[in-house]
Amino acid sequence: MNSIIAFSLKDLGLLILWGLIVVMVVYIIRILINALSVVKQVKGIIADNENSVSKILDEAPGIANSVNRISDEVAHGMEAFRPTVDNSAEVSNSVTEEFKKNNDVIGKMSSVFHTISMGKNLYDHYFGIDVEPADEDTTSHS
Repeated sequence: MNSIIAFSLKDLGLLILWGLIVVMVVYIIRILINALSVVKQVKGIIADNENSVSKILDEAPGIANSVNRISDEVAHGMEAFRPTVDNSAEVSNSVTEEFKKNNDVIGKMSSVFHTISMGKNLYDHYFGIDVEPADEDTTSHS
């Protein structure tokens, strides 16, 4: 008896395709099992903390109202403070302009003092008395 088992490329391709499908199904089943485990843990946490969750849900509207009141107070404070900020900006601009105007005067005064200093240096150079330091050996008396 002569038995020959022959596989065509089509059969090989189908075998690989079915193998991939089986691997994908196993992978999806593992993902679903893990997701089910996570859901069970979340349910357990919620069941253990049901009282706390209820308190939080009961207090949430009050917290939201408090936040709204605080926001309104801050907005009111900002509206009251805004004219002060605007006034400070105007004063700052005014002072800056005055400094710019006075900068010319300060520059001229600096130039005058610099000229006087140069004149003093020239006077000291040409008319100043040169004092030589005394020699220590001649000043000591034995």
